[in-house]
Amino acid sequence: MSGTGTFATTLSWMDGDDEIEADVRVVYSRYAGYRGSYYEPPEEASVEIISITPADPTIRVPDRFDTDDDLLAECMSDWSAEVEDAREWRAQARRDDLLMERLESRNAVIGGCDE
Repeated sequence: MSGTGTFATTLSWMDGDDEIEADVRVVYSRYAGYRGSYYEPPEEASVEIISITPADPTIRVPDRFDTDDDLLAECMSDWSAEVEDAREWRAQARRDDLLMERLESRNAVIGGCDE
């Protein structure tokens, strides 16, 4: 699953003697990796930060956050949570489909007895 992801978080940093704290929206690209083949080595899943947009437009987020290990880990965590949510949604959709099939087959049996 490649593509982009987005999440909101809070960043803190020092600007001289002042501590700055900003609510931001992080947009990142994600690469699912590659299992490898006989000819090519495997590649691990990875993320890359595309943009960091502060809620307050007067604040400028330092460029170092584009490669900050903690923020990249938060991107990976967000991606993992999204994958898990999608997995749960698919499982629930499958359960709903099975339930509907049972109800429809029960209604067909009941409807067939009345005729």
